[in-house]
Amino acid sequence: MPIRLIDKLNAHDSLLDFVNAEGIPVYTDFHADLLNLRLGEWERIGVRGAWVYLKGAAPLNAAYVLELSAGESTRPQHYVLDEMIVALDGHGYTEIWYDQGPKVRVDWGKWTTFKVPPNSNYVHHAESRARLLTVTQLPLIMNAMNDRQFLFNTRFSFEEFSSSMASGKYTDEPTMVESEGGAKWKGYVVRDISRLELPTGHKFFSQRGVGTKGIHVDSGPGLRTHVSEIPVATYKKAHMHGPSAQILISQGGGLLTHVVWADRLESG
Repeated sequence: MPIRLIDKLNAHDSLLDFVNAEGIPVYTDFHADLLNLRLGEWERIGVRGAWVYLKGAAPLNAAYVLELSAGESTRPQHYVLDEMIVALDGHGYTEIWYDQGPKVRVDWGKWTTFKVPPNSNYVHHAESRARLLTVTQLPLIMNAMNDRQFLFNTRFSFEEFSSSMASGKYTDEPTMVESEGGAKWKGYVVRDISRLELPTGHKFFSQRGVGTKGIHVDSGPGLRTHVSEIPVATYKKAHMHGPSAQILISQGGGLLTHVVWADRLESG
């Protein structure tokens, strides 16, 4: 996306108006220590939380962190968009349902990653003290169509998700399937994404660096993710992302070098 267009979108960001009005911390740096963020009481959701709106993500996606005490639950939530949720710590479960369908229970522990489908209802329940990270494309849709009734009260259900929930297959273990870009996992719930099997010789990820492994996770329409593993004392080749990539480090340590080629961004 040309940098001039990003600057134009950022000239007035409707999401910032929205999140600042919620009265909880908003973090806008290039990175964040998610387990140690200071949180505030979030009236709308009913637990403690904070927005994480990283530089480079605006105005396409954002994230937020929730913290629940043992036995605590959020208020029911409903968004027009899907969300990807990662359990950073603790364990519990999330109930997800469409208005005319059954409730699905997703049990989660540390590093469980799952999708909440667009236009579904959901409630998080903690069985121990827990922190959850949620990634959302709310900035994109809020800047395009800032109508709260549309954003928080649309009732259309998506066939792929509603049928898998009705059949009881929504929480099935992901299956590995072949695609044009190589093998990928297909599923909506990954029990521990830090231990996800990564094939060697993947036609896409094997080109990213010596010994690098990785795989895409296809969780249906909307937000998706991929996992990479980089051996010690090696590096992943420099590559260019459009705005909005969110990178979560689940294991290990290292250094991320960020370079902006302004001429590439300007030319789009």
